[in-house]
Amino acid sequence: MVLASGCGFPLIFGSGRSAEPVGVARTHALLLNGGGSKSINYASHLQHLKGVLAVLETSGVPPGDITIFSSDGEDPSRDLATRGPSLVVGPTHGLFRRNPIRYRNTKIPGYVLRPATKAGLASYFREDASRFPPGSTLFLYVTDHGTDGDDGPRSNRISLWGESLSVTDLESMLAELPPDIRVVMVMSQCFSGGFAFIDISRGPGSETCGYFSTTADRLAYGCYPEHRGDAGVGHSMRFLEGLRAGLRFPQTHDLVLETDRTPDVPLRTSDVRYGTLLQEAAMARGQDEIVLVDELLAQAWHNPVAYEPLIRELDRVGVSFGVASPRSLAELRERMEVLPVVSGRLSKHSEAWDEAREDAERALLQRFGLEHPDIYARLESGKSLKRADRRALRADFNAVFPGWLKTAGSNRRMSSLASRSRIARNIASRMAVREAVLLRFEALLVRVAAQEYLARYGTKAEKAEFASLLACEDFALPIPVGDLRAIPERKAYPSYEGDIERARRVLPAWMGIQFRPAEKATKERFDLPAGTVQVRHVYPESPAGAAGLVVGDLILGPPGKPFEEPRQIREWTMFQMAGVERRLSVLRDGEPIEILLVPGEHPGAFPSLPQPPVVGGAAPSFSLEPYRGDLPEVWSGAGKHLLFFWATWCAPCKAALPELMAWSERTGIPIVAITDESAERLDSFFTEVDGGYPAIIARDPLRQATLAFGISGTPTFVLLDDAGRVEAFATGYAANRPWPLPE
Repeated sequence: MVLASGCGFPLIFGSGRSAEPVGVARTHALLLNGGGSKSINYASHLQHLKGVLAVLETSGVPPGDITIFSSDGEDPSRDLATRGPSLVVGPTHGLFRRNPIRYRNTKIPGYVLRPATKAGLASYFREDASRFPPGSTLFLYVTDHGTDGDDGPRSNRISLWGESLSVTDLESMLAELPPDIRVVMVMSQCFSGGFAFIDISRGPGSETCGYFSTTADRLAYGCYPEHRGDAGVGHSMRFLEGLRAGLRFPQTHDLVLETDRTPDVPLRTSDVRYGTLLQEAAMARGQDEIVLVDELLAQAWHNPVAYEPLIRELDRVGVSFGVASPRSLAELRERMEVLPVVSGRLSKHSEAWDEAREDAERALLQRFGLEHPDIYARLESGKSLKRADRRALRADFNAVFPGWLKTAGSNRRMSSLASRSRIARNIASRMAVREAVLLRFEALLVRVAAQEYLARYGTKAEKAEFASLLACEDFALPIPVGDLRAIPERKAYPSYEGDIERARRVLPAWMGIQFRPAEKATKERFDLPAGTVQVRHVYPESPAGAAGLVVGDLILGPPGKPFEEPRQIREWTMFQMAGVERRLSVLRDGEPIEILLVPGEHPGAFPSLPQPPVVGGAAPSFSLEPYRGDLPEVWSGAGKHLLFFWATWCAPCKAALPELMAWSERTGIPIVAITDESAERLDSFFTEVDGGYPAIIARDPLRQATLAFGISGTPTFVLLDDAGRVEAFATGYAANRPWPLPE
């Protein structure tokens, strides 16, 4: 939890350009990639460094004002891990399919690299940085590995070359800076949010702030197996996109929140400080933190105009990931209880398919080896081959293996296993990303609550402290304004329900046993097939238990189709249809028997989250509170209605009204305008507004309808037909776009 630890880009970021950037002469840059050791000093780190250098060079920062600490510095030894060309092509055992690691020396033309050591960094702050002109800004960029500490966030660490740097270590180094030097950090390592707890007072006008890829207690994307090795992915790459487009740092952060499709949880220093502020306030009041935050949010929504930018940000994140944007932590907590469970199950499914695929590949290669022993022997020693020999092996293997695979009749089998493994892995990855999106929502909600707290109860000193911090974060490099349309557009994110449906299609069936391959002597004694396994454990209330399997049973396979490979039973079971009876030949105490097995679904069901309804499907059940005009008692049979989700502070909602009202007049379809705002707020609004709104206004005070329809932004239009089905659904409005509703 952060407390403890519609529109296009031009409209979103139009006010966030680098109109008044800090002068080039006052900007210095310190770039850090500790690397750790050569085996984990990945080429992606070098890619990030070069990307930041390109941005700095574009902004006109002189090379002499840029200092780089990277791995072993100018030592000529090979310190950078890169991927060489793949040894073989095709569905082969993972040992041979993965590209081998090759090492090379880190070099960046035009720059001298300093060794990433504590002593070197301490010297930089003590000597180089002490000569910065008054009023300078130090831009500190970190791409690296990070670890979490045993003593809370302030003990989190950045990996250096053979050593590490803690939050308190860096804090003491920054304290060496002159009193009026501002420090702005961008950190993309695991557990980087711990460095948001840096607290330095160097005198009036000094401030230290930063932007971090994730919270103090979470990994960053590169440490998640689903994303390891991906190029151009993650917090750092998205941040660089925003800087290249000429955005200020706060707007760049918003861009990352909306478009970074990884399990990262981007944070600012102010997010952490806001959380601490509310945590301390809750303790002083003897109140639960979540209750306090939600009370403040309820107060904030009475004045939504003041928080429109943050509300819009919530909604844009929701639209980007197909998740309904929340308005309270209580609402968010319900979803937070669901997603980790789903994500964990899907990860297990992905691992099961991977294991089945690897078992099949291993068995397949062994069969191949019996017919092509020379090539197989060279594959076994593949890692130790010289480069020329590896190229020759690649050519020989790929000349023979595809044809052999086809004649062996395994193409379809391997493709199916690989496909199911890939689908399950991708869905599990997206579920992990959705977990991160909920935490991004949380940070935004806490931000609103804290600003409401400061406005109502903040002391003069507290308000001044946060004003100074926000000024620190509002940094910009003097980059020429670019075309925001050049930022790569992200594909629409698959819906949660769509992913759940896809997951059900690749859900492995389950038997409920632990097994091991039968011993060689046992197979020889009873003349058993090669794939015979022995039952070691039967899970209670499992399909295997219901079928009568017991420990010690020898499972041969389906009658007439015995298992030919040691672990084929796993693959066979996973591919079965749950609930369909299957026969298995079993040897028990030396006597053959036949059992009837009904494989079950993998334990556990997938919960549902609020999602937009499917066009053509039945509308979800919902209730509304009338504000003015009459609502149908039952929507089915009441004729067509358009549900118009709006807000008094929503500018696009107001812009859409003339077209909306004209459409209603042409079609004769009544409009029900729905808002979650208070009756008092509506009274005040309609006292000032003279007409132009639908005759029927309804309130959704508990957000039941908003959540039921998965609303993630205003305006949203939902057209219901006479039978209560969803005929059309659209979010957002722009005058230069086609009207989204049918005539």
